[in-house]
Amino acid sequence: MLCGVQNYRHESYDSADRPLWMKYPGGSASQIGEQVHYAYTTQGLLDTVQSNGGVYYVGKTQYNELCVICMVTHSNGVTMYHRVTQRFQRPIGLEKEMLACAL
Repeated sequence: MLCGVQNYRHESYDSADRPLWMKYPGGSASQIGEQVHYAYTTQGLLDTVQSNGGVYYVGKTQYNELCVICMVTHSNGVTMYHRVTQRFQRPIGLEKEMLACAL
């Protein structure tokens, strides 16, 4: 217990040990907790992260042929693109429209 609030969460995982959902407790004034759901692509890669209130923390992800993230759309509508080089991955910018992302 921390500051009068129970400090724990409940969670569930699939057979590949990926999180399916996590439930966080509410505050000390009896606020409702939050449950976050994780969705995956058919290849088993993270696709979306959504709260029980309908907010998408991660709205959509796109991967290249090496299964490396090349695009992430956040809940505020901003899309971040990543360029992958031989040695490292780095963000190349924030855009509102989708740029070419090799798949």
